[in-house]
Amino acid sequence: MFVSNFPRMSKPFKKQLVIDASIARAAGFKSVRGVTCIEFMERVRDICNQLVMTEKIHEEWNRNASKYAFQWAASMKSLGKLRDLEAGDPTTLLKKIESLEIGDAQKRAMLKDVCLIVAAKSSECRVVSLDEEARELYRKFGDPLQELNGVLWINPEKQDDDAMGWLERGTPSEDALLLRQKQA
Repeated sequence: MFVSNFPRMSKPFKKQLVIDASIARAAGFKSVRGVTCIEFMERVRDICNQLVMTEKIHEEWNRNASKYAFQWAASMKSLGKLRDLEAGDPTTLLKKIESLEIGDAQKRAMLKDVCLIVAAKSSECRVVSLDEEARELYRKFGDPLQELNGVLWINPEKQDDDAMGWLERGTPSEDALLLRQKQA
């Protein structure tokens, strides 16, 4: 039998993911959406990705997460796969969204997810959320928002996003998932 003299290396973490409370809430329902979110979360843990949370995201999870999601997050923490992150300053992005010439309802939809964008920019620019309205608004009105450069937004429920395949591929930066293309 071959015995290696090299120390056993643990699996390296793949990527840091900001997972919205919409995923955590949906994971508590016995529905197609709930099962999709649970399967996605399980795969995130199995593949060795990290869950990234800021204080604001923790608060949202505390208000919205299902029992399953709390247990999942606890398991991520016990495995060393939960990274508490100091939030970046959202002031500039908030002001830019407020100055957009769009309706108040659209602004509110964008503003409520600023914490996800800020956390993503402070980590590896990957947001996982069921919020299609916010994603589409960021894409549609995001040209003046340089803060969106490089931020990926994936929805496990959208077949076109192929979230499970994306995880299997190592969560690469794919143009179809970007909120805004980087400007030279």
